[in-house]
This record gives sequence, structure tokens and C-alpha cells, in this order.
Amino acid sequence: MTRLTNRQATSDTITHRPPTRLLPPELATLVAELEAIDGKAGAAATQRGNLIRDWSSLLVEAQRADARAAAVAAREGTTTVATPHADALGKRLAQAKADEAALTTARHDVINDLQAARDALDRRASAKRATTAADALAKAARALTAALDEAAEATAMHDWITGGSYDPSTILDARALSPEIASSSYTPIPINAHRLIDAVAHLTAQESAHA
Repeated sequence: MTRLTNRQATSDTITHRPPTRLLPPELATLVAELEAIDGKAGAAATQRGNLIRDWSSLLVEAQRADARAAAVAAREGTTTVATPHADALGKRLAQAKADEAALTTARHDVINDLQAARDALDRRASAKRATTAADALAKAARALTAALDEAAEATAMHDWITGGSYDPSTILDARALSPEIASSSYTPIPINAHRLIDAVAHLTAQESAHA
């Protein structure tokens, strides 16, 4: 199964997901984690965007504060960090970018875990469907085999009563199997009962092997 991109995961898993009460526990936990990360990532992106948008005015304000602090320190005959306010502003922007990057990485990891969990659930569901299909086919095959055996024996018995030999491996006329076929077909439809039985058994074995 193809892994989801970040955009696809947001749209598919969050916006269009089933109600939490319907989610398997492992998916519910991961979806809740992804939603929480998305909320934090949105806040971090907003903070970074605001800092970049207002950077010029914030920097001017910080530089003025640094200048005032330097003037006070000079009058008092003390030393101070050259640009503490401007430095703090730069650290705020760097931290906002780092927070956003960390949340992006965390989001990517959760999305991969979420897709892996969905893949595992899909494999289990597919295996269950295959097993169910194999069971249904086996049941139908047993019924068909019994019907073919019965029809072949009845045909062989009829042949024997009318002077022929008793051979239940005879070629059947499909019209003998179903009133619907008998009423709608005017041409004999030959069926080798035992070959058909063998074919059904082969298909059943194949289906069971894939389950």
C-alpha cells in the first residue's frame, strides 16, 4: 500500500476520518497524537510567521531598548551585554523555527506509524476475507460435488435400466442438473462430472492456499 503524503494524511486521516468510537484503539491513539501535533505545528507556524512579518519593527524596538540599557550602564559606570534585546529576539525566531521543524519531523513519524498500522489492519482484514471466501467456496464445492455425483449416478442408473451399462463417470447433459437449464436450452450441454468435480477441488485448494 502506498504511504500517504503529509497533505494526504491531513485530508484523509483527519478531515475525513471515521468517528473516534469506530476506530481500532491503535489507530485512535495515533490519530489523536497526529491531531495534537497539528495543533502545536499550527501555533508554531503562526508564531514564526508573526515574527517574520513584524521583524523590522521588532528589531528596531529591540535595538532601541539595547541603546537605552547601554546608556544607563554607561552613566552608572557598569558594563552590559552589547545587544541583549536584539539577541533575545533572534533567539525567539530561531526557537520558533526549531519548534516548527521538530513538529514537522514528529508529524512525519506519526504519519508513518499510522500508515503502518492501517496496512497491518488491512492485511488482517484481507486474510479474514480470503478465509471467509475459501470457506464459502469449499461449502459450495461440496454441494456441487454432491449434486454432480447424484446426477451422474441417476444418469448411469437410467442407462442401465434402459439396457445400457452402469457407468457413473458418464458425460452428463447439463439439463439434468437444473429445471431452469432444461426449460431454456434445446441443445444438450455435455458435462464430464468427474472432471468438473476435480476442477472445483483444485480451485478450492488454491483459494485455501491464498487464505
